[in-house]
Formats: sequence, C-alpha cells, structure tokens
Amino acid sequence: IMGCLIGLALWQNCTLDLPLHPHLCALLFGFPSESITTSLADMDPELHRHKVQWLLANPIDELGVELSFSDPLGPEESPSDADEEVQSLPSFLSRHQRLSGDSSSTVLMRVENSEVLLCDGVTTVTDENKHRFVEFLERWKLYEGISDQINAMAKGLSKVLPGDLRQEMHGLLTPLEIAQLLSGLGTLNVEDWETHTAYTHGLQKESNVVRWFWQVVRDWANSEELLLPQLLQFVTGSARVPVGGFSELVGFNGAKHAFTLAGANHLSKQASPVAHTCICTLDMPPYPDLDTCRHKMTQMLRLGRSHFDEGAGQAET
Repeated sequence: IMGCLIGLALWQNCTLDLPLHPHLCALLFGFPSESITTSLADMDPELHRHKVQWLLANPIDELGVELSFSDPLGPEESPSDADEEVQSLPSFLSRHQRLSGDSSSTVLMRVENSEVLLCDGVTTVTDENKHRFVEFLERWKLYEGISDQINAMAKGLSKVLPGDLRQEMHGLLTPLEIAQLLSGLGTLNVEDWETHTAYTHGLQKESNVVRWFWQVVRDWANSEELLLPQLLQFVTGSARVPVGGFSELVGFNGAKHAFTLAGANHLSKQASPVAHTCICTLDMPPYPDLDTCRHKMTQMLRLGRSHFDEGAGQAET
C-alpha cells in the first residue's frame, strides 16, 4: 500500500508529509548499486558516532562488558505493561529466521531484548574482528535489514509506475530529487511565500489586514517557527511546499493554486480567518488592528488542531 501511495503521489504531483531518506528512494527506485554512496554516518549519525567511531578508535576491553556481534531488534527496555501470555523472541536470532513480507503468522511474540546475529558462527566482537563487525553492521542497517520492506514497497510502486519509467527516472533525477518531489521542502521561505501570494475580494498588497498578516508571519518565523507549517497546512492541506517553492503550490484538490488572501467583509471583526484548502485561500475578516489580527490567527491554528468538541465553548485567551 505504501508503494502505491508513493507512486500515485508522484504521478499526480501531490506533496506528501512523508519525508523519505534519499537512500531509501535509491533502493526503492532500483538505482544501480555503484551509484549509491550512502554510509551509516549519513543514515544514523548518532549510531555511527557513539558506536562505530568509538569501537574503531578504542580497545574493546575499555567497554567493560562483552559486545555481541549482533544488532538489537527492538528497544533496549521492555514495556512495563507487556502481556505476560505473549511469548518473547529468543535472545539471539539468525538473519535467515525472519519472515518474508509474503509470510503470515498467527503467533504474536514480543521483541524485548532480542538481537539479530550479523554473521553466522561469530558471537562476540573482538579487537581482531571489530572492523568486520562494522562492515556487517553497516550492510545490515543500509540493505539487509530493510530489504523485505523495500521489496514490498517496490511491488506496490510497480503497479503505478512501470519498470521502464522508473529506469528512465535514473537519468533524469537523483534519489534526493525524487525524495524532494515526493515530500517537498521542509523549510518555508517567508519571502518566497509573500512573493507568490495572490489577493482577491477587495484585498491588495497594501491593505492593512494584508500587512498585518505578513507581520504576524514574519514574527512567527523569528520566534515561533513551528507555527509556519501549521498555517500552511491549515490553508492548503499540506505542511510542506513543492520543490519549486510557493510558485508550484498545489491545493487539496490536486490542482495548482497560488496561496491567496481574500477579503471577508461578510465576517465580523471578531471572527477567525476561514480556509478553503482546495484553492489555497484564506478569508481574512476586516480586523481593526495588528493585535486583533495576531490573536485571531493564533486562535485559528489552536482551534484548527483541536477536535470539534475540544474547541467548542472555550473562553478566548
């Protein structure tokens, strides 16, 4: 299902709030192995810094404990509310013991502290084999440990994007560009946003409510940056912008629409702004001053993220 969703998003030019690492895109779209240069440091900087680099720079004896030639399958600590009737996996499992994506089992088992052995016949990391351990760990993390998931996603992707089309993409796009096409840009440029905004229903760039709107947005960019993607999602249905920036903005209906501020004189001066996500439009009431505009925009986002009954009947703050 995930592969089908990714294929449809690319085919329909829809931006998903689903940022994938370029390495996953390279595997999913079948890029040649010689063109994939991702390292463990790129995928998991913390693991590389605290485990790999330390191991290579220090004697194993300084750890003070025996290090298994394995990788944990789950969290280090078991959940306190675990069901006692559910069996636990063995402490160590072979890489070949996992079920394929097409297999099914009615037996539920807890992962707990189970680990996968990275090399048959080798159980402990020593100074003599630690370079080999790092090699096996990187191969497991970057390829073998996610191969079944990638194959399952690729199966769904092929139902939407034929193999020959995916091959053509290799010469047109990099894995990073595919990831950006899929999930857009994570950072919001306020200048680009304002430049590509349209105005209608009596509003112009020089209108007071328009100037106050952008003043609030710029203030958020400096002090409450997390409110920017919330505002964008409230108006467009997505918290991210396409690769081309706000000039390529797509509405909730999948069509290209400019971000638009519309005059809303039919609303009272104490009403909250009203969004039309299909056409990326925000109706702005005729607020009397900047403070009222700021308060109503903040209230709009707070109530917009609440369930219906959570926002109802609450006193204004």
